[in-house]
This record gives sequence, structure tokens and C-alpha cells, in this order.
Amino acid sequence: MDHEFHAFQARIEAILPTLATKADIEAVRADMLRLVHETHKWMLASVIGMFIGFGGLFMAVGNGPRLQLQSVPLPASAPATQPVPASTPQTQLQQGRSPQLAFIIINQGKAPVK
Repeated sequence: MDHEFHAFQARIEAILPTLATKADIEAVRADMLRLVHETHKWMLASVIGMFIGFGGLFMAVGNGPRLQLQSVPLPASAPATQPVPASTPQTQLQQGRSPQLAFIIINQGKAPVK
């Protein structure tokens, strides 16, 4: 039994110097507290920045159409005339002109796929 006690005592004496002291625990605690405060500052700064950014975005979106409408001049009113009948592609071909389809106008002159 004396042999087992000495083995246990040797094992405890080998482990004891590697354990943390009160000063070590206080140093770790101070580092953790510093990191928490630093993270809190960055998080608060990020939230404030997001509020300012989204506020600017909402103001830009809210004022955009109003500013655009104010800057566009209104066209002069045209005198009332008879509406021009829309010509069909067949009548345009008979008159010697190439047919103008909405597809060609919308897609900047690209030919329709057949």
C-alpha cells in the first residue's frame, strides 16, 4: 500500500506545477473582458453604421422618383388630329417599305427568329 501512495504522490507532484495559479486565472479573465468590450464596440459601431446606411438608402429611394419627375420637362400639348391608322406589314411591303414590327423596335433592330 505504501508503494501505491508514493505513486499517487508522485503523480500529484508532477501535475501540480502545471495547474493555473490565481494570477494566471486573473490574467485570462482580464483578456476575456478586454475582448468582450472590444467586440461590443465593433458590434455597436456596425449597427450604427447600418442604421445610417439604410436611412440614406430609404431617403434616396423616397426622393428619387420625385426628383426625377421634377427634372423632366412636360411636353407641349399637340393639336387634336385624326388618329393615324396602323399599317399592317402587308401594306408596308406593298408600299415598298420593310415592315416595322414592335419586336424589331423593342430589341433595337434585331431580326425576329423564324
